[in-house]
This record gives sequence, structure tokens and C-alpha cells, in this order.
Amino acid sequence: MTGKRKYIRILLICLILVGVGIVSSETASAAEGNFNQTATVSIAETEDFSHSGQYTWIRYKASKDGYLTITAKASKPSSGAITLYDASQTAPLSGACAYNTASASESVQYYGVKKKGVYFFQVKADGAVSLRCKFKKIKESSGGKKALAKSVKRNKEIKGIVAVGDTDADWYKITVTKKQILHLYYSGRTHATLKFIFSGEFLNTAERYVTRGEEIVKHVYSRERVQPGTYYVQVEGADGASSGYYTLKWN
Repeated sequence: MTGKRKYIRILLICLILVGVGIVSSETASAAEGNFNQTATVSIAETEDFSHSGQYTWIRYKASKDGYLTITAKASKPSSGAITLYDASQTAPLSGACAYNTASASESVQYYGVKKKGVYFFQVKADGAVSLRCKFKKIKESSGGKKALAKSVKRNKEIKGIVAVGDTDADWYKITVTKKQILHLYYSGRTHATLKFIFSGEFLNTAERYVTRGEEIVKHVYSRERVQPGTYYVQVEGADGASSGYYTLKWN
């Protein structure tokens, strides 16, 4: 066998072995997971970005409207970042959200999702970590614009989501029938920042925010009694990369 033929034969054998997975190629796919198949995806230290130089991709398809709680846990302190992508794995739907298992508030992230939406979590892990996904269904009845704002009854708590990729705000209206101090209660869970805008003819427009880690109910109220009329609440992500879950109530 000539040297040239021998070289070609060895090359063909290597290509075949790479194709069946016996020999690894330098462009091998990163580790993958699926939250629909298992609620917890574990990344070993040898699979993390620091050692492999590759991201871990985790797929999720939403069966209903709602929000996801992603919790990072590890036997020893571990950190990293999670970025949510669309179904094509090319367009980011969030910024890179850092996690740190040594901090309770920094180990949890929340994402709003839409029914039938397909999403991919890109994980840049630094150390072994287990990521647990929990889904909570939310039935929302907001309006997509001010003219379609949904009424909120007094002392009735409503729940809603700001889904990843949403460009329209959620609109609600409050009808006040007599002069009163208007109290508004709101809360949220997010991986970034949610924005609440309170407005009305006899109310100075006010913007309030809920950021990651803030899970308490917040309270804002008018300094003076407001006139009877219609008042509005607008809820949206503070930027195009924010999503999550929120509650709203007034009296």
C-alpha cells in the first residue's frame, strides 16, 4: 500500500469513528437537557464551562401560560449564568442572569412563559450544579393596550405574567366611585426587573419597580383623596429582556 493510499484509508476510518461517536470531534455538541423530561438537570464539574469550554443547553416547552422557577443547588458553592433563548437557539430572550448557590436570593430566577412556547436555557456553569425547574400556571385577563384595559375589583388580587419576548404591556383599570385615598399593592418575581406604572386624570403618574430577589408585597398610595374616576395600571418588563410573574390589588 502506498503512503498516499494509507493516509486516505486512515482519514476515512477517523471520519467514520467520529460519525458514530467513538472518537470526539472538536466541534462536538455541548451537553444538553430537557426540563419537560426531568425536573432537575445536573451538570458535572467535568461538563461545566470552565472545564469543557462549552455551554449546557436545556430545552423547555410550555404547556400553559405561567412562570418558571429555576433554582440552582450544589454541594459546594457554585456560580454561573443563565441566558434564555428562543426555539432556534440563536436569539436571546433575556440577558445573562448570574446565579450563586451560596446566596438564597441569587440562586433563584423566574421567567414568564407562553403556552406552546419553546425555549432553551443556555447555562454557563462554573462548577458542578443542579438546576431544578418548577412550572406554575397563571390564568391572566389583562388588556393588551389602554383601550382594552381589564377592570380590577376592589380588594380583589389579580395575577399576571410578563412573558419573555413580550412587547406589549398588560393594562388594568380601577374605577373609583367616591373620593378616597387610593391604595395600590403590588409584587413580582423576576430574573430582572418589572415595571408598574400608575396613572389617571386626578393622579400624578408614578413608576415603581420590582427587581430580582424582591418578593414582598409593596404599597403605594395617593397623598390626597383622589376624585371619582378611572385609574390605570400598566405592567411590563423594564426592558426587552425582563419577564416574570406579578400580583396587583387596590382598595
